[in-house]
Amino acid sequence: MKTVLYCRSSIKSQENSISMQRTISEAVAAQHSLLIDEEYIDTAVSARINDISSRPNLARLLNDIRRGNVKTLIAYKRDRLARNVGQHLKIYEILKKYNVQVIFSASNELPLQYSPAGEFFELVIAGFNEREVNQITHRIRDTKLALFSDGKNHGGKLPFGYFLDAEKIIQPDPVKSDKIKNIFNELLITECRTFSEFVRDIEARRIIEKHKDNYSKIKKYITTPEYMGIRRAKFNDDIIEIEQKRLKIIDEDTWKQAQMILRTLIQSRGNQKSEVSMLDGLVFCTTCNEPAKRKLISFAGKESVMYYCSAHYRNKFPQQVLEKFVLEEATKWVQNMAYPQNSDMYTDVINRVNSESSTKLLEIEQKMRNLNDKVIGFTEQWILNKDPNIQEKMVTDYSKLVQYENQRKLLLRTQSFIKMFPARIKAIWAQINVQNELDNMNGLGIAEVLHDVVGKIEIGPPDFLPQIEFKHPFLELVNFKDGEITIAFKSVD
Repeated sequence: MKTVLYCRSSIKSQENSISMQRTISEAVAAQHSLLIDEEYIDTAVSARINDISSRPNLARLLNDIRRGNVKTLIAYKRDRLARNVGQHLKIYEILKKYNVQVIFSASNELPLQYSPAGEFFELVIAGFNEREVNQITHRIRDTKLALFSDGKNHGGKLPFGYFLDAEKIIQPDPVKSDKIKNIFNELLITECRTFSEFVRDIEARRIIEKHKDNYSKIKKYITTPEYMGIRRAKFNDDIIEIEQKRLKIIDEDTWKQAQMILRTLIQSRGNQKSEVSMLDGLVFCTTCNEPAKRKLISFAGKESVMYYCSAHYRNKFPQQVLEKFVLEEATKWVQNMAYPQNSDMYTDVINRVNSESSTKLLEIEQKMRNLNDKVIGFTEQWILNKDPNIQEKMVTDYSKLVQYENQRKLLLRTQSFIKMFPARIKAIWAQINVQNELDNMNGLGIAEVLHDVVGKIEIGPPDFLPQIEFKHPFLELVNFKDGEITIAFKSVD
């Protein structure tokens, strides 16, 4: 049987850690008159977030132990093998079952013992290791968040157009910023029919230097939200967004309009017209429920831009007519929802949703308390006897607990949104109801208003009147009949 060495580093920048672990472990092996027969090295893999199967050389080591091929294992410290309680105890059980001698080469690491007291000690040590790595993770997160909030680089490559000054603070690069502005300005006035044509055009006019990767580079520039002075970053599961006006290169309206034009240019094929449509992303085929496409086709003896379904070619509708129809219907819907005489209806709906969601919330929180008590009980039993059936029950109940927590968050978001929605509807109505403002609004502005209130538009064959589904967080249906509004209440589940 062999004497083996296991080493692990968490990230690539810790590669020198492997060298250190190997050097110290070889010295300890020599002190015990041992010769290392084989090494198992896992590089740039976290023991906190990866299970054993995701650490190939640890998995291989444990398989060799099960085959009876390993007599002595040398590792720098326990945390090289595992960083959470579950994995630590699983590895300990395998080492104990096959009576593997374990030697830790770190001078301050206590020896591993196979006894009831030793097993309890390993449980305590595993808890400390897991707590330590969680604290380290939180400290790293807090440090990155502080850097991010101070306008400094918290890691990763900066977008084109920015640099770090002497104090490591992100600043706009004047020369590169002008290049970004020129690209956006040219995109807003381009007459090109495809994005490839646009890239070739700005290359020909020397707005950018010619390069084989310009298609992907220019596309990335146009879709970078940081140019609006908005920085986003993910810390664990949280998305943090901050506005830093000093980093703004492009205003918000310009950036949003550029996104719509970019999408249209990329989708353009053949003689498809490349102008932006206010209904893009909203129109669907009523037969197959697939998104409708848009291009210039012949209809009723004339050529016009149509929304159509490629699978059901009779399902089509002229873009210009559809835009007018949807705008009129959306105006009616928003006006009816925001009229003062409907305030009683709104109050009733809001009160009913609040009441139902509060009742549901109490039920879910009670179920969560009961499940939490069961999970704690199963965990205590499993620590004592490692019964697989207990472990299965523990995992099952914990999964249910996670599902209830997600439902609880959804209900809380619903209650929060209800309070803001009436004001939001009235704000939209204020925009769409004033005809002068609407007439002066560009296609992008109208598109934003429509995307706020329209969820879906269905088109069909020539005798089919387009159907519009309006957005509403807690109403199932809104119909208009003889000037009256009819509402079907949507339950909160």
